[in-house]
Amino acid sequence: KNRCMVLTTHFMDEADILGDRIAIMGGGKVKCCGSALYLKQQYGVGYTFTVSLEANDETSKDIDSIKKKVDELVFDIISGAQEVALAGSELTYRLPFEETSSFSKVFDALDDNKERLFIKSYGISVTTLEEVFLKIGHDEIDDEADYGKEDDKKEKNQIRMDETAKRDAQNQFKQPTVSTFALQDQNAFQIFFIHVYAVLYKRFWWSIRDFRALFCSLFCPVILSGIGLGLLGIEIATNEPEISLSTVPGFYDSVGDVFIHTTNDTSGVPELNATANEMALMIPNNFYMDNNTLYPVYVEILQTDNGEMVLVDVDVDPSEYYIVRAGEKEECLQVDIPASIEAQELVCNKTGTRYGPDFPFYTGITEDFQDYLLNKASAEDTHYYNAFLFYPYSMTTNNQKRVYFGVNGSAYHALPVTTNLWNNWIVNDIVNDDVDGTVTIEASMEPLPVTQRQDLVSSQISGFIATIYLVIAFSFIPAAAIYFMVNEKTTLTKHQQLVSGISFIAYWFSNYLADLCIGLPASILVFLSVYVFDAEAFQGEAAGPFFGVLVMFLFSCLPFTYLLSFLFKSPAKAQLTTILVYIMFGMILGLASFILDQVESTRETNEDLKPLYRIFPVFLMCDSLFAISLKELINPTADYNDWDICGRNYFLMFIEGVGYFLLVLLLEYLLTFPVVLQKLGLVTNRPLTETDDELDRDVLEEKQRILKGVKQDENGNVSIDKSIVDDTVVIAGLRKVYNPAGAKGMCGSCCAHVADQNKIEAVKNLYFGVKQSEVFGYLGVNGAGKTTTLATLTGERYPSSGQAFIANF
Repeated sequence: KNRCMVLTTHFMDEADILGDRIAIMGGGKVKCCGSALYLKQQYGVGYTFTVSLEANDETSKDIDSIKKKVDELVFDIISGAQEVALAGSELTYRLPFEETSSFSKVFDALDDNKERLFIKSYGISVTTLEEVFLKIGHDEIDDEADYGKEDDKKEKNQIRMDETAKRDAQNQFKQPTVSTFALQDQNAFQIFFIHVYAVLYKRFWWSIRDFRALFCSLFCPVILSGIGLGLLGIEIATNEPEISLSTVPGFYDSVGDVFIHTTNDTSGVPELNATANEMALMIPNNFYMDNNTLYPVYVEILQTDNGEMVLVDVDVDPSEYYIVRAGEKEECLQVDIPASIEAQELVCNKTGTRYGPDFPFYTGITEDFQDYLLNKASAEDTHYYNAFLFYPYSMTTNNQKRVYFGVNGSAYHALPVTTNLWNNWIVNDIVNDDVDGTVTIEASMEPLPVTQRQDLVSSQISGFIATIYLVIAFSFIPAAAIYFMVNEKTTLTKHQQLVSGISFIAYWFSNYLADLCIGLPASILVFLSVYVFDAEAFQGEAAGPFFGVLVMFLFSCLPFTYLLSFLFKSPAKAQLTTILVYIMFGMILGLASFILDQVESTRETNEDLKPLYRIFPVFLMCDSLFAISLKELINPTADYNDWDICGRNYFLMFIEGVGYFLLVLLLEYLLTFPVVLQKLGLVTNRPLTETDDELDRDVLEEKQRILKGVKQDENGNVSIDKSIVDDTVVIAGLRKVYNPAGAKGMCGSCCAHVADQNKIEAVKNLYFGVKQSEVFGYLGVNGAGKTTTLATLTGERYPSSGQAFIANF
């Protein structure tokens, strides 16, 4: 009350009921405005007259002739009548308002010719607002068609669309005639290839528009394979150049005389003067005496190139100093082991005299020197190459010196560097007074050249590593294929194609062919990459087998992937899982098998398990590439196509490609049989609780009509007797039962054990038939079971029980 309301809608019936006044727009302008009655009178196109013909084989074959006779009858009696449409077996005419008085004559004529013209029924209705809207829409098309490029429409040469163009514009969605679909005039072989061509055409445009699928199936394999083949350029064994060995600074004792300190207790060394509290022995002609030239030679000649001399005192325990005279040291030559064990002390069977050097001797001085070097390096956290230790006494009367090298063994070149430094030191000390300048001894290291065997091992190992990348790279091709297949299944695109008449054999064959065509360019690019990156392991005689393995992998992996597609409902999950499955059963299982073959204790067990591994095409690919890359190293005399190299895997990949594809077709075929699905537990059911007393009279009559035409042979096969029920679509006792949401079993909700009273019956024992060329309205509120019924009829969902026939199939 006291309010106005503006509604906008696409539904003319809604506007007719709710609107007091209605305005219809077109081309940005209001075309008409007024009440519903005014619009119908102003723009009404008359009455709609509909004639329904009998829907049977005879009318279907001779529909054009019957239509012509009905047209003549209507047009002769009512002037101005127009043909509107022919939909199936239903003829629609437009009758003008002015000819209302002639309607009875048409009705009488149709009644008189009802059997001759196969007329089932006829009816008439007033113009609807929907028809007014469509008329205004057609007028809009006329206005656009008549729009000229010149402003002066009075000129005779104005540009207009001819009548043919107008008619085409007004009939953009013209109802096709019966003769449009001529597949019945072609054999099954021709129809099969028409369907294959149609699916390939669709896949072509899909592949172009779906960049993600194109990237996954083409660019990912090429990029990852390029990375793997690029690693082949890394040479594990190479010819190294000659390297000059240089020196580093060392450790030395301090300058000056070296004093050897002993303790006051000299009982252990009777040769020493026991009365002295401290004794220092000056050793003549040692490293630091004035008559020794080693020190100045190093400072003057070698120090610049080899580092400054560092002079360090090394503390020595005086108790470890003693003098050994020739023949004065007894030692045990033979130990009496039983007597020593019994006496718990050393017992000698035979003793002797050791003849030692005639000069003072240290025990443990080298150990002390080592400890000093290690402690110093640890305290300063510094690493040193070498050091020199000189004994502080004359070894012989000709003043030769004893020297120890301290070498850092973690640097392999430390010993030759230190030795060369000492040689340079000695030679310059010898010739110092006789030669002007410096005498230099150079030390160098030149590794041995790489042998042919080492070069082969390097190449084969690189090829082995590249194989791992190739397996990962080619896992993306089946991943792209399974994404498309699962996406078509979840979006019902596959179902729509199958319902439209494409056989499942044509569907799977065409998609198989399309995926091969998509994956083949990636295989060719990877093959060419072998020469781009100079992968020697896959060149020469190995090139053919290498490309053959890639192609045979495509041939065998795609059907295997199609089998996996039946397990998924989400395309993204299917794609990710497929990549992981191919990596796991390719790279990981291939590496594990290769390692087990190298261990003698597991080799026999691995051979027993290999038949199980070989059911996976990706393992066969990995095993073949391993064999190709390592063939020259392990079995150089064999041919690449030998049974134990690639021959067996070629054969198995061919068998698996054909076998898995046939298994896909078999699985698709079995899923069309409700009995099989019930045996597998993929559909559920419950006892029938409905009785005929609950049905309306017309529903019961339809049920009894259908039951009269249902017959069953001795094998239990159910069919329809066409002499009794000639309907094209027949539904007999169709039921669909679901488990409640949340019910879970071993294979989902279908396999869950649920009590019968808790199951949901979506479609309850349906019986009805639809005749040929009949437009059948199937109505109901949300949740009534309309979609479930149609989905069951088209095969999208599996019925719990009952039969449905289309053209008696």
